[in-house]
Amino acid sequence: MTMSLRGVFLAVALTLPPCLQAEAVLDCGQVEEVADALNQIADAMDEGAEVGEDSSEDQALREVVDALDLIARAEGNSGLRQAASRLDDAWEEMDRDAFVDALDDAVNILDGISDYECD
Repeated sequence: MTMSLRGVFLAVALTLPPCLQAEAVLDCGQVEEVADALNQIADAMDEGAEVGEDSSEDQALREVVDALDLIARAEGNSGLRQAASRLDDAWEEMDRDAFVDALDDAVNILDGISDYECD
């Protein structure tokens, strides 16, 4: 069963804030959780989930952009910061394809962090 876009955002909301409250580098489990959550968002958007301007989904995406930027800063990872910047640009332009591409890049970087630091 495919999770609804709102359900995906709820999952992300439950995953990201605890990671950010400590304002520290993510532990291995959190890196994987964030990557999984971003993957779920990308999948939902690829499947054509509707996101209206100024809707609750749109605002949730804004929160994802901001959260990824905070994570990138905490990790001190320039590639992740670039992905977060591209995500921000795509959100501002309401460019779904660019948003998904930036999410995919962020997930790949997080997977690399996990592979390098956790395995």
